[in-house]
Amino acid sequence: MQRAKTIELHSREIKPLDNGKRKNVYTNGSDDNYPERVELIINNSVTAKMAVNKMVSFVAGNGFVDKGLNSKILNKTKGLTGYDILMLIANSLVKQKGVYIHANFNGLMDANYLDVLPYKYCRKQKSDDLNNNGKIFYSDEWSKSTFSFSQKNKDSKWFYPFTSNKKVLIAQFKKEGVTIDTTKDSHNFRGQVSFLNLEPENIYPLSFIDPAYNDADSEYHSSIHRNNTIRNGFTDKQIIIAKEGSKEEPNQVEDVIVDMMGSDGSNVGLIEVSSSAEDIAKELHVISLGSNIKAERYKYFDTINQTKILQCYENIPESLVLGSDGGLIGDGGVKMKELKLNYSQDVAYIRMSIQQQLKKILPNENWEIEPLVTEEKKEVENV
Repeated sequence: MQRAKTIELHSREIKPLDNGKRKNVYTNGSDDNYPERVELIINNSVTAKMAVNKMVSFVAGNGFVDKGLNSKILNKTKGLTGYDILMLIANSLVKQKGVYIHANFNGLMDANYLDVLPYKYCRKQKSDDLNNNGKIFYSDEWSKSTFSFSQKNKDSKWFYPFTSNKKVLIAQFKKEGVTIDTTKDSHNFRGQVSFLNLEPENIYPLSFIDPAYNDADSEYHSSIHRNNTIRNGFTDKQIIIAKEGSKEEPNQVEDVIVDMMGSDGSNVGLIEVSSSAEDIAKELHVISLGSNIKAERYKYFDTINQTKILQCYENIPESLVLGSDGGLIGDGGVKMKELKLNYSQDVAYIRMSIQQQLKKILPNENWEIEPLVTEEKKEVENV
């Protein structure tokens, strides 16, 4: 699995290119790869990964209030139900603070197909002079400096921005050479994409993990250091001096020592030989280089990293993610229920944003999301 690398995010650039085939397409980061780096750093951090999973569960709640919508097939090609679409949307929003919803239409110009595009593969085109939204371009090669995106290339993938204006949709059908047939449920149309941005003041949103990007990276590297320590048999680095062997009588000490080092024979020492050894006491000499890594330091920095990461996800309580506070259970779970209710309310704005966005695409459905915990349920549980 590819691992993330640390790049200073504060210098992230979002600007439209002014030349070449990618002209007027907004880059997402100085390397045009910000979303992928965010995804990698989340996957590398235990705390971030757990916080994302827990936050997604609170955003998606118990699914839609309309239970029939949860099981309704909204994407026949992939067999995706309403609940599947909700979970995909929630995952994208919690990881990236943005989501691209792909819609297609029947002959009556009504949306009859929904999908969620991988956020890291999408880029926005600059708005035109009339401030109309630009197209959405799709590729998995944005970070390659040699990559050229051509709208004229039939293999290039792009979509129209979503609009509820049926006259515009009809014009797009005609431009694509798609015959409008009201008797057919689907057409060979590329479709439209609705972009939900939880930071609408920015062209692309900054992810929730952005302020603690380095903390998540530190947690990952702390894990690597602990792993290396265990693999090396919990030993400090050593300099081992052994007597030099001869062609007739080779010294086997090097092979033996390497086999002994670490839980899997990892070589953590420098082995040298000396031809001047005069007695057995000088046949083998070990010098320890020592280490300044202490368990207390691990604990101190791990605690700070965890706190910073959890704060990024709308200050999600540690006990909801790590489940480490036994004191919240001793009162019959009252405090835990209170924490869940409060956090459910903290992310209610995300549920509302999802509902409003889906309502624009399919206005005849009831997109209300049932919270995971409600005041009424809490009161009943406490009786």
